[in-house]
Amino acid sequence: MNVRRATADDIDAITELSRYAYGEPESESAISRKRAEFGYERSYVAEDDGRITAALRVYRFEQNIRGTWKSMGGIGDVASAPEVRRQGQIRDLFTQVMESMRKEGLVISTLWPFKNSFYAQFGYATLPPNRRLEADPSMFSQWPLPRGYRLERLPFSTGIKQYSKVHAAAVESIHGAVRRDEARWTELGIGNKDEIAIVYGPTGEPEAGMWYKAQGYGDPPDASEKPGTMRVIECYWLNPRARAALFNYIYLHSDQTVSVRIPVSPSDEDSYLWIDSFNRKAVLIRTTGTAMARIIDVVDFIRGLPASQKDRLGVRVRDRQCTWNNQTFQLECDGRLMTVSQAGNAAARTELTIEGLTALCYGALTTRELREYGWLSAHSEDDLRLLDTWFPTKCPWLKEPF
Repeated sequence: MNVRRATADDIDAITELSRYAYGEPESESAISRKRAEFGYERSYVAEDDGRITAALRVYRFEQNIRGTWKSMGGIGDVASAPEVRRQGQIRDLFTQVMESMRKEGLVISTLWPFKNSFYAQFGYATLPPNRRLEADPSMFSQWPLPRGYRLERLPFSTGIKQYSKVHAAAVESIHGAVRRDEARWTELGIGNKDEIAIVYGPTGEPEAGMWYKAQGYGDPPDASEKPGTMRVIECYWLNPRARAALFNYIYLHSDQTVSVRIPVSPSDEDSYLWIDSFNRKAVLIRTTGTAMARIIDVVDFIRGLPASQKDRLGVRVRDRQCTWNNQTFQLECDGRLMTVSQAGNAAARTELTIEGLTALCYGALTTRELREYGWLSAHSEDDLRLLDTWFPTKCPWLKEPF
């Protein structure tokens, strides 16, 4: 078996693997092929006797980690032929891909797992789940349109020009979010028939945006949505008044739909006040999937992260896949930013697995919790307090679909 970068000649094989693995309907085949054409240069394939038997793609992003931007490789479109599964082909793909990501300067990797334990074998740690609120749109009746605000509804293809401005401004303050370049917006628009709602403030500039799909009772059947459902795929706002305008727009759908599903970010601490009669049975808060992450390069990932306590600490990292991380590192903070240096086989009182270090830096778990999962061992409580001070819990929010 040979693992290599994909070429244009592999597009049909990659599309067919994806169709079989993800159960895509025949009606979506043309769109799937266009996406494969768009991203094949970032794809890797496993080839056995001249036949493509497994593939995956690396989506390149910049991810907000505690207010700093880190180069991230999102792993997506993972697929293998059923006749070669459990033979290590995906494992071999991941081994080469992680080496390639390091060479290309991608210091962190994330993915959306079909099964968490499968990707845990590659050093990925599970992040906190995303949430969504489900309620009747009429429950948003308390939100009038603020004075000076207006809203425009557009098809996705034309609405992304304004929506991308809101997205770019919003993700600057969202831990775990990613930036989208022009190519990414173009790809998201392939075959996209969804709607965009843009809120304009008194100055005429966009201040909020919502990417959504509404399935009314009179609309043609859509296998992905129940009749009478408004599914908000993404929504971002830059201030409370712009948010109020979006909620007013949702309320205006109450004669067309009976259920709205809207994402709730970790920073939305007042989400229980968004609607009237929160205690009604028709209101639900659901989890909508968990991403996984793993550090690819310890030095470049931690370097530059913000931290407040001036101190230093030697930490031994255990990483079975990325051998360059499998050593001791000297972590140091000048009272403002973290720096890291390699220390080889030097002794260290504290030891972390790569999963544990990833979860700690992302703010997903405390050192006490890492101990319980066997991802951290330490001989000093002072070391644990220092790590918790440097990397306090801070729930990441990754919404990017890949």
